[in-house]
Amino acid sequence: MNAPSAEDALDQALQQARLAHAAADMVRRDAALADAATWGRVLAVALMAPPAATLSWREPAQRFELSEMRASPAALLPTLAAALLAGDRHALRALLMPGVFAAAQASGQGLAHAPCWTHLGNLLGHAILGGRQTQDARESCDRAIAETARTALDPDAGNELLRPLAALLEALSRQDAAAVPALLLDAFERHRAFYAEPARSGLTLGMAAWELSACAALAQQRFAIDLAPLRRFPALCEHVAPAPRVTLSLSLPTRTVPDARQAAWQADVDGIPRLTRQRHTTASGVQITATGSFGIDEWQAEFSLDASAPSLPVDTLLAASDLLARQLDDTPPDDPQERAWHALLLAEALATLDAALIAPASQSLDRERLLARRAAYVGLLALHAGVPEVDARQQALAMADAIKAQVQPLLEALASNPGGTLLQTLRPRPGDAALAFTPTHAAAFAEAAERMWTAGPRLAAATPGSRVVCHVAPAGMLAEDNELSRHFPGGYRTLASELQPQRVWVAWKVIAAGARDGMAYDGLVWLDDHWAWFPKPFRWLKT
Repeated sequence: MNAPSAEDALDQALQQARLAHAAADMVRRDAALADAATWGRVLAVALMAPPAATLSWREPAQRFELSEMRASPAALLPTLAAALLAGDRHALRALLMPGVFAAAQASGQGLAHAPCWTHLGNLLGHAILGGRQTQDARESCDRAIAETARTALDPDAGNELLRPLAALLEALSRQDAAAVPALLLDAFERHRAFYAEPARSGLTLGMAAWELSACAALAQQRFAIDLAPLRRFPALCEHVAPAPRVTLSLSLPTRTVPDARQAAWQADVDGIPRLTRQRHTTASGVQITATGSFGIDEWQAEFSLDASAPSLPVDTLLAASDLLARQLDDTPPDDPQERAWHALLLAEALATLDAALIAPASQSLDRERLLARRAAYVGLLALHAGVPEVDARQQALAMADAIKAQVQPLLEALASNPGGTLLQTLRPRPGDAALAFTPTHAAAFAEAAERMWTAGPRLAAATPGSRVVCHVAPAGMLAEDNELSRHFPGGYRTLASELQPQRVWVAWKVIAAGARDGMAYDGLVWLDDHWAWFPKPFRWLKT
């Protein structure tokens, strides 16, 4: 089903609800409102879900691609009201996702995509959720209404329909029980007067009607306001039958990632909830399923695992880190299980941020800002773990794990094709020695590296079934024996004082199938935006 037919179906459902209400056919009206809520739910999901996703309904059986679906905020505004009237909490959850109205506004042009509908949609969302909306937001909404009325809308509609609605929504957001009854009565009275004009007769449920009825329903639920004074207005819609349950399932196309952890990070960006997530092993990789969240009942994503596949883009890693961290409060929860869950999310947020910081494309990042964010995550993790601080050793171990995940695919590709172009990308560039080593001997190390690379580094091809085992250590931990340094040759103990302390070094082995040990390599170092290989640099120190 393409995008126009989806929004047309929504418009048709709202129109059928208007006609049925005018004819006092409440059964047909309620069914049409339920249909409108479901279509609104579908369109909201389409606006926020990954473009390649497919959405399906179980009953009745329908399946459609989301890549081309669009919706206007002018259409979603009455649909949000219809979902509230019909009591469709799944549709409400989808339509109240942050950014839905802004995405709808950005998806097209013209009156239906004017900013005033987005402002009103956000105000209605705050009223439904009970948030305390500020006066500034109301004033911004009024300015947007005035601008739209000046350029594309009947000015009387702005003044007599939309501005009274905005005032009412603001009062509901502020939980102002004293102001709401008078504002409700005024808004309905203005609505009736507006459509009493001869040119507008017959439009009992014209612009803003469903929204006003939604406000009346909220006022009655929240403040026990008597709606009797409003029943003289034909636009009032009440006693709507609950919408039937519709199960929406969202599936994502198979994507290839290096490992299962990166599959989990991609699933975070896709919006698949972690709390209900399950991982299943498949012939080619993993399948991630989940239930609930964002108006979707069932999620399914397939991932093919290939160690030689490129890592997730830096933007995706940063988005995953931000999404994980935003689920948490600054203060750890009291419940031990909830605290442990928050600590797990923080650890994942930290791991994704570390992966972004060491990615080849990280040179374009604002590293100072990201390192400050990382320090904040480390502090929060310490609070959630119940310890006063996370020491340097713990931070080094966390960074080592992140770098291992990043460099493993590179080492495996290097082992499978040691004579390929990948090897040449590791040749130190001019100035790299000064980045890796202290100034005392940096020039000597640069000369030694140039001689070694001119002759060609010795790198044996891996036999079929071989595995690569890598170890990572910050330069500052190579001076003494510890769980990271002991996997490096002993010569690094002497060399450590000549290394730039902030650099991270890699040692690895290529182990043939069935063997316990294998060919050992070392000297790979991360230099801000690229890897450089200085094989066995401790030997150069002796010369």
